[in-house]
Amino acid sequence: MFSKLLSTIIIFSITFIGLIIFLIFIHPYWVLGTALIVFAWIIYLLFFIPYKSTTTRARWTFWACFTIITATVTTYLVLLLLANPITINIPAEAFSFLEFIEVKPTTYEVNPKVTSLIVASIIGFITTFALFVLVGYLSSFYILALHEEEMSFWDALKSFFSLLFNKQLGWLLVEEGKVKDIKGKGVKGKGFPYKWLNQGKITIKAGNAIVTEKGAKITGIHGPGVVITSSGESIREVFDLRPQNVTHELKDVITHDKIPLKIVLGVGYRITPAANPNLPNVLKEKNLGVYPVEKQTLQRAAFNSGAGGWKGFGENVAVGHLRDQIMAHRFDDIFVISDYDDDISIRVDERQIKKIENSIKNAINSFDDKNLGVIITSVDIKEIHFPEKIREKLTTELTTLVEERIKQTQAKYIVTEARARAQARILSGQGEAEARAAFFREVLQELKKEDAFDDIELVNSVLKQMSSTMVDIEELRTFVRSTGYMERSVGHAVYKRHLGEGQMETNGNGHTNGSDIEFVPN
Repeated sequence: MFSKLLSTIIIFSITFIGLIIFLIFIHPYWVLGTALIVFAWIIYLLFFIPYKSTTTRARWTFWACFTIITATVTTYLVLLLLANPITINIPAEAFSFLEFIEVKPTTYEVNPKVTSLIVASIIGFITTFALFVLVGYLSSFYILALHEEEMSFWDALKSFFSLLFNKQLGWLLVEEGKVKDIKGKGVKGKGFPYKWLNQGKITIKAGNAIVTEKGAKITGIHGPGVVITSSGESIREVFDLRPQNVTHELKDVITHDKIPLKIVLGVGYRITPAANPNLPNVLKEKNLGVYPVEKQTLQRAAFNSGAGGWKGFGENVAVGHLRDQIMAHRFDDIFVISDYDDDISIRVDERQIKKIENSIKNAINSFDDKNLGVIITSVDIKEIHFPEKIREKLTTELTTLVEERIKQTQAKYIVTEARARAQARILSGQGEAEARAAFFREVLQELKKEDAFDDIELVNSVLKQMSSTMVDIEELRTFVRSTGYMERSVGHAVYKRHLGEGQMETNGNGHTNGSDIEFVPN
C-alpha cells in the first residue's frame, strides 16, 4: 500500500518538475521537461499501473496515455511555432465603441509554449478518448461472443466502459420469476428485490420477462437477454413465463342444501403464450424460441390484474368460481350415497366433479384472458371432505330405512299367509264371505302370534298391505271393522306392553266387525 502511494507521489512530482522545466527554461532546454514527463509516464504505464486495483487501473491508463500524447504533441507544436512564429494584429477599429479612450493598433506575438500546451491538451484528450473508443468497439465483439444472453452492441459497448472505469454499480439476475441475485456497489442487498435506483445490468434468463420504469414512465418490456439500465430506472414487474401451480385448502364451502365442505383445490395458470411465435412483437429465447409471449400480453398482465398482480389473479380467481359452483349443487349431486350390508358408503361423483372443474376453467378463460393476459390451464379438485356428523346422520337414516323395509317384509308375509289360508277355505267349499272373514282373523292371529300389537310400525305396515289388497266394498267394510279392533289392541298394548292369548268370534253371518269382535283371554 505504501509503495503504491509512493509511486503515485513520485510520478506527480516528476510531472510537476517537467512542467516547470518546460515553462521556464529557454530553447532548447525546455525539451528536457517534456521528455522527462513522457519517459516517466511510459515507465509508470508499463511497470506500475498493471499492479493497481482493477477499480482504478483503467482510469490511470487513460490519464497516462493522455499525458504522454499531450506532452508529445506539445513538443511538436512548440517546435513548429518557433520555426513559424504567429502574431496577432488588433486594429484600432476593434475598439471603436470605446470613444472616450484612444486605442492604437496593437500586435501580439503568440506564446509558443502556452499556446502549444493548450492546443496539445485538447488534441491529447480527443486522441486518447478516440483510442479508448476504438478499443471498446473491438472489445464489444468479444463481450457479445462471451454472453449467452441476448445483448445489443450498444449495450455491450456501455457495459465495457462501465466496467473499465468502475461505473458498473451492480447487476441483477432475474430467474424463476424473481430477482434471484443482486451484486455491486450501491445496491442495498438481497432484501431489495425489485427496485433498481442506479445504472446497472439486468440479466434475464429464459422463461422470464420484466417491465421497467423510470419515474412515472414505462421505459420498456424486456424478454430474455441483458438490459443496461439508466440512472433512476427500476423494475416494475417480473414475470415467470413458465406454467405455475398453486394449491388451496378451502374451508366452509357451502352446498345448495347448506352443508359445509372442506376442499383441496389445485389451480394451474400461466402468462398467455403467443399464438404466433414469429410475430415481430413476440419476446422469446433466441436459440430455441421457448416461452414466446407478446409484449401486449405482458402489458395487460402488468397493469390490468389488480392489487395482487398477475400471480394473485391466477392463484385466487378459481376460488370464487368454485364456491359459486358448489353453492349451485346439492350434497347428493356431488356425492354418490349407497349402502352395502347395512354399512353406508359415500364417495365422490367423479363425473360431476369433472363437470364442475371444466365449468370453472371455461368460465374464467372465456372473458378474463382478454384483459389480464393470464390463462387458467387446469382446475383440479383434489380432495373433498364433509363433516363426520353428516355420515352419522346418514347412517341413522339408513338404519331407519332398513328397519322400515323389514317391517314391510314382515307385514307382507303376514298378509300373504292370511290370504293364502283364506283362498284355501274358498277352494275347500266355504263361502266367499266366510273366507273373507277368515282372512282378517288370520291376520289378527298372526299379529298376536308375533306379539306384534306393541309394534306400531309393524301394525301400520300390515294395514297398508291389507288396504292395498281391497277389491270390493265388502272387503273394505270388513277391513274397517278389523282396523278398529287393531287400534284398540294397539292402544291396550301401549299401556300394558303385553297381550294374552285369545280367540276371535264372529257373528252368525260369518262377518267380523268392530262391535261384535271380542278378544277373550284364556
